Amino acid sequence: MAQVMKATEVRVHFGEVMRRVSRGGAPIIVERAGQPQVAIISLTDYDRLEQLQAGSNVRAALERARAARRRIQKEQAGQPLPDPIEVLRQVREERVEQLSSLDR
Repeated sequence: MAQVMKATEVRVHFGEVMRRVSRGGAPIIVERAGQPQVAIISLTDYDRLEQLQAGSNVRAALERARAARRRIQKEQAGQPLPDPIEVLRQVREERVEQLSSLDR
C-alpha cells in the first residue's frame, strides 16, 4: 500500500525516500496542501507501466485496423478486396515511373 508524505517531508528526506522505493518498497504519494500531487515509484514499476501502456497502444491500433477493415468491407458491399501484393506492385511501378520522369 502506498505511503502518503507531504512535499516538504519528501524534499528533506529525498535520499531515504529514493532508497526505500528503489528497494521494492511501496510507492509514495506526495501531497501538497493536503492534496495528492505525484507518486514516486520504483524504476521497475515504471517500466511495467510503460510496457502496459505500449501494449494498450498496440491493442488500440489493432482495434482501429479492425474497424477500418469492417468499414472497407461494408463499402465494398461484399466485393472481394484487391490482392495487397498486386496493389503494392502497382504502387511501386507508379513510383518508379514518377521518379524516372524526374530524371529526364
